[in-house]
Order: sequence, then C-alpha cells, then structure tokens
Amino acid sequence: MMRSYYVCWLLTLLSWPVCAAPSTQSLLEEAQRYAADYPGLISLCDLTQRTGHPSRAPSYRAKGPPPVSLPNEPDIEASTLTPSRVTGKTLPRRTIAPTKVFDNLYYVGAGNVAAWVIQTSEGLILIDTLNNAAQAQQYIVKGLRTLGLDPADIKYIVITHEHGDHYGGQAFLTAQYQPTLLMSERGWQALQNGTVAVHSSRWGPAPTKVTTVAHRSRITLGEITVQFFATPGHTPGTLSVVFDVKDSENTHTAVLWGGTGLNFGPQGLQLQQYAHSALAMQQTVQQLNIEVFLSNHPGRDGTAQRIQQLAQRSPQAHPFVSNVSHVTSAFRLLEICALIQYQHIGLAEKP
Repeated sequence: MMRSYYVCWLLTLLSWPVCAAPSTQSLLEEAQRYAADYPGLISLCDLTQRTGHPSRAPSYRAKGPPPVSLPNEPDIEASTLTPSRVTGKTLPRRTIAPTKVFDNLYYVGAGNVAAWVIQTSEGLILIDTLNNAAQAQQYIVKGLRTLGLDPADIKYIVITHEHGDHYGGQAFLTAQYQPTLLMSERGWQALQNGTVAVHSSRWGPAPTKVTTVAHRSRITLGEITVQFFATPGHTPGTLSVVFDVKDSENTHTAVLWGGTGLNFGPQGLQLQQYAHSALAMQQTVQQLNIEVFLSNHPGRDGTAQRIQQLAQRSPQAHPFVSNVSHVTSAFRLLEICALIQYQHIGLAEKP
C-alpha cells in the first residue's frame, strides 16, 4: 500500500490542500538513520555541492533557492591515475579485481563503473559494458578469462540506461560475440532521437540495434530468470534488474538498481519519477523477498569493501546478503533524497 505521506506529497503537488507533505528537515532526519548502512547513497541528499554531470556543464537558473547541488556520479576512467580532491596530487585510481561474488555472479567492472555477469548453464548474461571498447577488453573480456569464463558465451547484454559509461563497450562486444542487446524502449528511443542530455568523447558508440524489454518482462537462460523493471528517474529509460544468486546451498534474490545519481540538474518531473520508482521498488523488494542490493557504480553499493570482506569470509554470512528490511531501506533512502531535492528547488511551492 502506498504510504499516506507519499499520497499527501502527490496531492500537494496538485495543489489539493488535503494534508501537508513531510518537511525537508524531517526527511533529512530519517535519511540520517540509513547513512551508516548506505554511505554511498546518503550523499544524494546533500544540498551543498554543485549540481551537474562530469561530462557536461549545466546551464540553467532555478526560481527560488540556488540550483540544487548534487554529487557527481563518476563515469569515466580515462587512466589508472586520478588527482586527489584533497591534495591535488596524482594518486593511483582504485581498481577492483575480477571477482566471483556468488556462485553464479561475477564482477568484471572498473573501479568506478560496474559490469556484472550472471552465469547460467546455457551461457552468460552481461549487465552493462563500461565506457568504451578499451575498457570492455581490459575489464570484461580479460576479467572473464581470468575467472575461467569464456566471453564468447555471452548470450545477452543488458544496458541499464542510456549513458555511455554503461553502453560504451557494447559495439566491440556485439561485433566480437554477437549477443542479444537488451534495453528499455524509452532508453532506446532517447538514443535514437538524440534526446540524451549527457555526452562524452570518451564513450563508445551508442547501440544501433537492440531488443527492447517491457516493465516486468522476463528472459530465461538456462536455470536463471531475469526480470526487468522500468525505474525512470536517473534517466527516463532506466532499467533495473532482479535475478537469483547462488551461495552454496542457498539461493537469494538480488536487485541491481539501474541508475542512481541525481546529477541531471533541478528537473522537477525527473525527481518525481525517481521518487516514485524508488517507492515502487520498495514494494517489489517486499513482494519478491529481495535480500541483495547491487548498483552499476561500485561506490554506491560498497562493492569494493564487500569484496574485501568476501575474501576474508569464513563461517560468516555473505557480505552482499542482508535482508528484505535492509534492502527496502536502501530504496527508502533513494526516495527520500529525491523528495528532499525536489523540495529544495522550490518546485513544490506555489509562486
């Protein structure tokens, strides 16, 4: 059931004076309760940093308060070195080794943008392809071979949304291995129509042929079924993915949230969509008993830290597995941050 305060918030947007939406302060206080569990997500509630995507310079002027400021979601790993934000010195960029995270799930991404591979008895399902062909070769192809997997077994590639740090390597991979490329209809149309607002010269070419998947549709490969959920917000075509992961004799259901950053400027409708998608996913988590939260940017879900914990695991619980309540709270935090940012830009106030 949709929460009453969320109904109130929607009615407030329509100027129906039925009840008061929660205040920004009360939302911030609730968000802080989740900060320790999700340090990679709490920054989305930050109102003090500059808004924008690293590959564009936003040009807008919001009415009311200064433009909403949101943390950038890194999307380009141009080299293995990066300047320190604190000292300005060049430091080694963090990388994440190719890792078997579950019996049927592998990480083959870079240090700041993810690529996940689901292994089935009939082939591999790759989720996202990094920035370009060079990264696809360096991280995905070499990573799979390091893990004892054959990249020629990739049967499907899922593109979570229409930004090049997720589709940039697809041209190389599809030319080499001829998998079926999947993405949402809205994401595909945005690429076709040229309405994607974010671009970078470092990104590989956009797809030219895809199979689109609908909200709640499924594909099955071998013993694994993957279900797709349209979760617009980060982009209009963001696609989130739900599937089972195996840990010895145990099976858990995982969700990979298809787009996290609020780095699109003070766009009221987009923030509303994001909040609604996060609320809907809370309900999905409870309905499907989802216990694993994953992201397509490793800084958002603590992938590197959890992989370190996994390497030291003995009898302890799997570090990527929590519980339904814990995963629900991740999406509640995402919802809260979108609501906070919406209120901050003043779009919920009457002129």
